[in-house]
Amino acid sequence: MVSFGLGPQNRARFTFSSGTFSETFPHPLSKDDLLKSLEDVDETIDGLYIAPRTLKCNSRLLTAVNVLQAFKHLQFIDLSSNMISDISPLQRLTLIHELDCSSNQITDIPDCTWPFLAKLDLSRNKIARLPRMTHPLLQAIYLNHNRISSLVDKDGNYLLEEENLPKLHTLELRRNQITANLPTLNGPLSKNESNDVQKYLKKIGLYHSGLKFLILADNKINTMASVYKPPGDVSGGEEVTLKVNEFGSRMGLVPNLVVLHLRKNGIRSLQGFTKEAFASLKYLNLRENQITNLEDIQHLSELKTLQHLVLTDNPIEKIKNFRTEVLVLNLGLRRLDKKDFTDEDVREAKHLIVERAKKNSRQPEPKKRQPIGSHLRK
Repeated sequence: MVSFGLGPQNRARFTFSSGTFSETFPHPLSKDDLLKSLEDVDETIDGLYIAPRTLKCNSRLLTAVNVLQAFKHLQFIDLSSNMISDISPLQRLTLIHELDCSSNQITDIPDCTWPFLAKLDLSRNKIARLPRMTHPLLQAIYLNHNRISSLVDKDGNYLLEEENLPKLHTLELRRNQITANLPTLNGPLSKNESNDVQKYLKKIGLYHSGLKFLILADNKINTMASVYKPPGDVSGGEEVTLKVNEFGSRMGLVPNLVVLHLRKNGIRSLQGFTKEAFASLKYLNLRENQITNLEDIQHLSELKTLQHLVLTDNPIEKIKNFRTEVLVLNLGLRRLDKKDFTDEDVREAKHLIVERAKKNSRQPEPKKRQPIGSHLRK
């Protein structure tokens, strides 16, 4: 049997033979919500007020959280899976340790400092721009499934600086709009390319020695190669030429990064994976990209710490003896895709290296071509 009526706060209430539940409509966070969501409630030192430390108020169809400004003792806040578009009222809550506002409709990250914040989850929102974030204890940022296109400002300055985020070790930006294209190289750019030359000079923008875990899957990063304009070129002209800077990476500098996830980015070239930028990288996921040639894999030979490489669903898989050829170029690898290399695999790769070296050493040097008419100069 089902009956219908209005409960407290004019909330629709349905009654079943097995119990009751409340079906709410979109609404701002209310006192009724708070009474059901506040946990770890203590008293203030003077005993005059309550001081709740935890708020769990997810999946309530909340549209606004202004009332939280008064709860300055909150440390752990879960507002996930609501309809909130503005979290600026939380700026005053300076004791926050963990903030989960994932799966909402947030468009902007407050430009403020949360001095004790350690974990921030704003995944599945509508965020298009990052502020210059300053949180001295922040360790992990989750911004998956947003609309972020750049980690630098319009002048090329880093927005996630180590000085402002000294404890940061995990950054997730899966399925955003971060873009890095590779233009025509070593020749004049087309008119369309030269009109927008700055996008090819743009950095991804990370310069952080503490970062260890980076997820950039499902973006538009076609290349890591850092490009530059040779001296003498006129910016914006039809004769602009760009070249690859082999000593740098468009990523920036992440010397202690251990895990890098770049699945489904449309990557064609592996230039830019330099030992200077990725000195400690152990795991690299390049699944579902457009890597075709073994010559590209050779660029990864600089990464002496690399142990696990993922190349599933790339055209390069069609090459004969694909696994062996990859190991020949990167003997330090221990695992390719989901399968470890065996001792026999390593012996076979080393044998191929030796045999090919012998073959190359036996090949005669090509004869120097005599200038035309040289036989007449005797």
